[in-house]
Amino acid sequence: LIDQPFFQRLRGISQNGFTHLIYPGAIHTRFEHSIGVSYLAEEIFKVIKQDSLLIDYDIQLTCNDLVKVKIAGLLHDVGHLPMSHSSELIFERMISEKKKIEKIKTSLIGNIDINLSPHEIFSAWLVSTEYISEILNEIENMLNEELELSKESLEESEKFRINKKDIINHHFQ
Repeated sequence: LIDQPFFQRLRGISQNGFTHLIYPGAIHTRFEHSIGVSYLAEEIFKVIKQDSLLIDYDIQLTCNDLVKVKIAGLLHDVGHLPMSHSSELIFERMISEKKKIEKIKTSLIGNIDINLSPHEIFSAWLVSTEYISEILNEIENMLNEELELSKESLEESEKFRINKKDIINHHFQ
């Protein structure tokens, strides 16, 4: 996902808008921010996974759940426009664009009266496209293949241990 052009473009989108004009060190990008959110989402997931409430309610979190949480963290800001929130003001002022945004929001979320900023709507739209869906399916297939290879490798390792024990037992008998 990180190698895809739609994600790589976040390298050129400021996390802090024009803040760098006052604070020269505030030059973070949405790219860095999204990778950080993905990492923190994983850390939070690990803590939640060990919570006793999950056991009480018979909730089991899986590796698949972790992958989904990490991907959600990566993609949460993928709809940002250049200059981040600063550019959203332009869209909010343009009536024709506002109508497009509302149309996208309604088609993705339904008639729920929820206050979303344009970047959240664009993120939801982008993640729901067939292009992203295909990429996510490829990632899922790769992860499943890796899981199968890991299982096979583990099984081979177990066979080796058994054979090793058999050899040692046979040698000392």
